[in-house]
Amino acid sequence: PNDGQFLLILRNARNQNGKPANIIDVAGGGGKDTDAFIADTARTFQTDIWPLRNTSHPRSNTEEALLAEAVWRRDKATRVGYHKDAWKKAGPTGLGYDRQVRVSWATGGTPGYPNDAVTSKAADFADDATVSVSEVMFAAGSNGRLPQWLELYNSSQTQAVNLKGWKLEIQNAETDAFRGKRHAELTLEKRIVLPNQTLLIFTAGSRNSGEEHFPSARRYSLYYNEAHRAALGMKTQRDTVLNPVGFTLKLRDSEGTLVDEVGNLADNAPAWQLPSGMDEGRRSSIIRRYRQGLPADGMKRSGWVNAARLTLKDVTTYYGHPEDIGTPGFRRGGALPVELAQFRAVRAESGVLLTWHTASELDNAGFNILRCETRDGTFTSLTPRLIAGAGTTGERTDYTFVDKTAQPGIEYYYRLEEVSLRGARSLLATRQMKGQFSAANRHLTTLGALKKRK
Repeated sequence: PNDGQFLLILRNARNQNGKPANIIDVAGGGGKDTDAFIADTARTFQTDIWPLRNTSHPRSNTEEALLAEAVWRRDKATRVGYHKDAWKKAGPTGLGYDRQVRVSWATGGTPGYPNDAVTSKAADFADDATVSVSEVMFAAGSNGRLPQWLELYNSSQTQAVNLKGWKLEIQNAETDAFRGKRHAELTLEKRIVLPNQTLLIFTAGSRNSGEEHFPSARRYSLYYNEAHRAALGMKTQRDTVLNPVGFTLKLRDSEGTLVDEVGNLADNAPAWQLPSGMDEGRRSSIIRRYRQGLPADGMKRSGWVNAARLTLKDVTTYYGHPEDIGTPGFRRGGALPVELAQFRAVRAESGVLLTWHTASELDNAGFNILRCETRDGTFTSLTPRLIAGAGTTGERTDYTFVDKTAQPGIEYYYRLEEVSLRGARSLLATRQMKGQFSAANRHLTTLGALKKRK
């Protein structure tokens, strides 16, 4: 019920309903009957232990109603779950199952993530997680009117980062066009960069490839922040802030620790030449190279690649102009929403056994299995409904599926398709069936067995 009169019980024994046996945890506001159920510990139960919902103010904007409709998060694990001091109100974080949901107290918390998932500094990350500058568009177009932008990437699969209080330092080479505005230090406002996601920091609002890639929570305007605008000497939002001749960017966390440094300046002079930023009349970004998920040295030419020199398959994002060459909102080469560790298709007695496991998952609703007799043919789905995924997890998850309709003596190709919680589809892998049938088409013949027969 939505009046708070309930108790949640977690137990590890079956057929014990109504008995205080094998109870692992309890949580919730109670009623008078609770005393009889857990007599020794629940004598102090009150009906208002949790202000879960106040039905007398269902649509009110009063603080009481806001508290009643909030999400509550376990705060003190040492407290029993039916005690009000064991819980605290979870504020809006933007981190949860639905990334596009309207942010409010009612959609707070971190569903699908640990309670400490939203962090404020890089030191709280796992050892293999980083926040890095992943791409830079420093050209302003042939008429100098298009926005410059840079992209920050959070490589963690499970932790978000709050950029509130972080510092972004911009050091420009001193040329005639940039005389007097060489250096600026910006203190960033609150922005949560979600796991395996990016944040676009830009000079001007402009055309882009859609809300799916650039929701408001993943955009950060320099011009519309008065302090940033003053520090950068911007008169209009079309002013450039990065010198195409040379610049250095430094990112520091809220405690002042240097998190990332990129650019081509050494002793305030270019140490290597930036690409022109233009390719046959189109703007082209520079994209950071990553090795095993970690960014290459951003102060070296070898750490970057010109987007115009890449084949950007299945990536159609842009920010500024539709003919721009780059991947804003998407770190090229980054982990897919599902990080697939293995996918196999092997003959078995019951048909073809497909097994796969993931190293991590992000907003994963599930999988489809598709089949074809040739690699380049038309694949047909074998799954009438999704094979449920794990949502968001940083742990290994194993999956199996048996194709019972596979005919003996026919070689098949199988595809694994991932579907996100918002319905986006990604092709993860294509595999040819392994294994042979004997002449009787009844048992699996392995290479080792064939060798022994010789």
